[in-house]
Amino acid sequence: GGSGDMSPYIGWAADAVLEFDLIDYTGKELMANVDENPDLYWALRGGGSGLGVVTKMKTAVVASPEPDEGTRKFTTILFEYDTSTSKRLKKLLSSFQDFLYDADSDSYRFGGGAGFNDKSSSIAGIYLGSAQETVDLFKSSGLMSNTMLSNKTAYYSKGYEKDQSIVDYQFHGVEISEFDSYGESLLFRICTEFQRGLSYYGMVSSLDWCKDMGIDSDLCEGVTVEAPPLSDVQVSFPKNCLDKTVIEAMAKSFLDPKSFMNRCGWEAQWQVGGYTGWPMTMAGGYLLPKMKVDVLHKLASKTGIGIRHLQHGAPMAKATNATAWYHRDTAILAEANSVDALEQTFSILNEHYNDPTKIQGYYNYANPIGNPNWRTYYFGDNWKRIAKVKAKYDPMNVFGHQQQIEPDPEEVARLASDTKESEDAPWKSWWAYN
Repeated sequence: GGSGDMSPYIGWAADAVLEFDLIDYTGKELMANVDENPDLYWALRGGGSGLGVVTKMKTAVVASPEPDEGTRKFTTILFEYDTSTSKRLKKLLSSFQDFLYDADSDSYRFGGGAGFNDKSSSIAGIYLGSAQETVDLFKSSGLMSNTMLSNKTAYYSKGYEKDQSIVDYQFHGVEISEFDSYGESLLFRICTEFQRGLSYYGMVSSLDWCKDMGIDSDLCEGVTVEAPPLSDVQVSFPKNCLDKTVIEAMAKSFLDPKSFMNRCGWEAQWQVGGYTGWPMTMAGGYLLPKMKVDVLHKLASKTGIGIRHLQHGAPMAKATNATAWYHRDTAILAEANSVDALEQTFSILNEHYNDPTKIQGYYNYANPIGNPNWRTYYFGDNWKRIAKVKAKYDPMNVFGHQQQIEPDPEEVARLASDTKESEDAPWKSWWAYN
């Protein structure tokens, strides 16, 4: 699928791909688009890989929305809530779910993540518009209410300057920063996550960011990273994410393929922090459609709901069979940070659905241990069609793995018969479905 902060406006990444160049299991070069090999084109967009080696993709370029007046603006937000009472948590979850599924609002211009539990909760991300438009939207949705927000002092900025006049009403528990470009707003969001210790451990560095980015050491200060799985790791981070020098240095680093910014992965945790546990993706990522607030409240209270990305808006506008990616009714992609948490989440969802095949998962996360319904978990009812495409383009399952839909044996046999293959065709020795 491909999910990110702008998925609500753009759609799944797979929705934006116009054409693939691919090398199949025989070494033959193929092109897949709406006119040439359309079945392959369909399967490559959300079908879980395993159909060949993609060497090139052509994607659509999507412009941000036109402003009502003036120039385009982009606003980064962090809202923090006090959800220490059941009443507050339920109210927040209800308002947030309504926000995601309100087709008449501009909520599709906001993307990001969130976290909900029975102590404190938060919503963070980027809005494609000005700070005032952001405030207007969140106020009207009930998500910017001082009765739910934490007592933390509010923070407002425009460009690279603090600006307390950015909104027409004084709130607390909010951070709102407006920029002239999406790139600046995204880099600011990343930088503030680093400051809070949320993302550092996914990168390999010398532990001195100013040194790694080639900027003055006075722009950084030493902090202790306590975010699991690291503990008591001393790191030198930028002091001020609203410093243009810092943002420009980050942009330069991200554009350099050899930069530490692009050396990501769980090996970074092992190298820096001596981490020996399971990577988070092994626990799993699950998708949540609209459901009763009581179920969301139970999830938030028992395990917490950690939302990695939001998929409301554009991803939900397509039919389930428009591409191989089936799950088009789920506005939330959440992560479980442990196997125990995932098992408890599954138990709550099983109780809600009364049918384990209704639980939906995201393919970038490993299949939960012991889940026999992995085909529908990832691909819904599309998995059988994916299997037929697989039979055509990789009948011997050369590119297969444990989490890949296998070639449909009957379709392999039919195609072999159509091409007058011998009775000893290689597909005969391959496994059937279990």
